[in-house]
Amino acid sequence: MALGLVRVDDRLLHGQVAIGWAGSLGSKLIVVANDDVAGNGWLRGIYEEAAPQGVDVRIWTIEEAAAGTAALLGDPETAILVVKDPTDLLKLHEMGVEFAEANIGGMHYEEGKRELLPYVYVGDRDVRDMKTLLDSGVDLFAQDVPGGRRHEIRLLLDESDRADCS
Repeated sequence: MALGLVRVDDRLLHGQVAIGWAGSLGSKLIVVANDDVAGNGWLRGIYEEAAPQGVDVRIWTIEEAAAGTAALLGDPETAILVVKDPTDLLKLHEMGVEFAEANIGGMHYEEGKRELLPYVYVGDRDVRDMKTLLDSGVDLFAQDVPGGRRHEIRLLLDESDRADCS
């Protein structure tokens, strides 16, 4: 399976991913790469049950995703890889997972984070990790749902930086 979508979404697997993106891309596999969920049998079960019929869900640690994703790239179908935050995305990239672009989906409000979009809030570490990915050639874009407007993260970060300096 080829990676049809690499997505950062702090909710990991929910309707926008399981129905919206998987349906739009014709995906038959969603890989959730998250150490906490992979290590918790109860959470793991909830996420495995969240996918629609006909879509397989695999819950992997970040390390398992780095090792297993390479095996997916030779197959003609498309898979979705979802991580919780830009830090995990950067870890996968540094471990050799190849992707030219990544979708920044839901990163919801937490104290200390600033708004880039109504569904994308970032803290200092998020910004640092996103800039590292951008500088390494990965195109990051925010788009909440298929058919929604695509926003270039580099431009949003530049606008945010300029606003902070004002």
